[in-house]
Amino acid sequence: MILNPSLVSILIGINDCWRRYDRNDPTSVQKFEEDYRYILQQVREKTEAEIILCEPFVLPVPEDRKRWREDLDPKINVVRELAREFNAHLLPLDGIFSHVSVYKKPDFWAQDGVHPTNAGHALIAKEWLKLAKDII
Repeated sequence: MILNPSLVSILIGINDCWRRYDRNDPTSVQKFEEDYRYILQQVREKTEAEIILCEPFVLPVPEDRKRWREDLDPKINVVRELAREFNAHLLPLDGIFSHVSVYKKPDFWAQDGVHPTNAGHALIAKEWLKLAKDII
């Protein structure tokens, strides 16, 4: 069976960051960009799909997640640059979660700073659908 999606959505990056801190197995920004670019090239070559790139995100809970910004922020910038380069749509999840964390504490959205709670998943779905409806 050959699949020909009209829309491909990609959310990757936080595990590349996490492995640096839990296994001392860092992924360089260059390697992250190289791997991400390969995925995007494959999507472009093999489909006519619109692409949504979702920023990886981390919230400052527990406290040690604040250190993760030094690793994740450059990867988020890579996602933004690739969105421009590949004329993809960007879902700025890191910014969205930062914004809503002003109104509800970060652990409301992701208790470990990474894995969304039900509320976090609902927020991602709402924002994704809002973006996707303008694309398809």
